[in-house]
Amino acid sequence: MLRQLNLLNKGKKMKLIKFALLSGLILSCTNVFADIKFNVSQDATVVLVDGKKQQLNANPIILPNGEHQIGFRYEKNIKDGDGYFFSSNIILIKFKGDNQTISLELPTLRTKYQASVYNKKPTLSLISNGQAVPFKQDLLLKKGFQLSRDLVAEITAYNLTNKPAALKSLVPGQVSNNSVSKKDKSKQNQIEKKFIELYENADNYTKSRIKAYINNK
Repeated sequence: MLRQLNLLNKGKKMKLIKFALLSGLILSCTNVFADIKFNVSQDATVVLVDGKKQQLNANPIILPNGEHQIGFRYEKNIKDGDGYFFSSNIILIKFKGDNQTISLELPTLRTKYQASVYNKKPTLSLISNGQAVPFKQDLLLKKGFQLSRDLVAEITAYNLTNKPAALKSLVPGQVSNNSVSKKDKSKQNQIEKKFIELYENADNYTKSRIKAYINNK
């Protein structure tokens, strides 16, 4: 009788262990495929994720299932002539994902000419399990010369438009335009004038580094 009880208890324990292992395996699989895993190309610097400025160079970027918007620059030291640090315009992409890994793939740029052409008309691919992922693409451009850019304000204004990569769900309310006083504008113009003079006297490589610094501010 005692032996039968021991065998019964042992059987129950084995069932509990198997159940615990199976539950853990199910939870583990659920966690692995619960979100979008976005792999960033080594030549891409992500600056915006869903309307917010990207502070960390996380790779991969983990996103909840659904529609997303990412802004990035193609940045690379191009060994052409004296050397050239290329930092592209901000490229916006809008895409949807559901429990999958998506990789951003970019072409290889080797010359200044290729970089110049790419800056005006960039190409890219989003790949998941060997298949192309549909996406919308655009550029986040800012006219005129700026010492710095308010990317959050720019993308918020962009998302209120009907442009290809706009994602209106990221804008909870209306955007308010803060007016800048004439005094502040005058001071800013003086600073910009001095900066332009310094920039014009710099060599080409230093100019490219200055451009990259300004673009990422």
